[in-house]
Amino acid sequence: MTRYQGCQRQFSWIMKGIFAARATRTPTALAVEQVERDIEVVSDVLRYELRMSMESVPLTRHLVGELRRTEEP
Repeated sequence: MTRYQGCQRQFSWIMKGIFAARATRTPTALAVEQVERDIEVVSDVLRYELRMSMESVPLTRHLVGELRRTEEP
């Protein structure tokens, strides 16, 4: 948890279905038709998921991750 003036502070929020307006690609890549992102922050953990659809591939999970806040040294 983040400490602020001796108190513990907890927060959480979720952003679902964040859409990209435009995606670029390399000459050999399939054209990306749709990109969606979900971002969730709970206390000191940020989780995210990225989904993409391409020319011949339906909307599919492409990337997931989790970041955790650590104590400062």
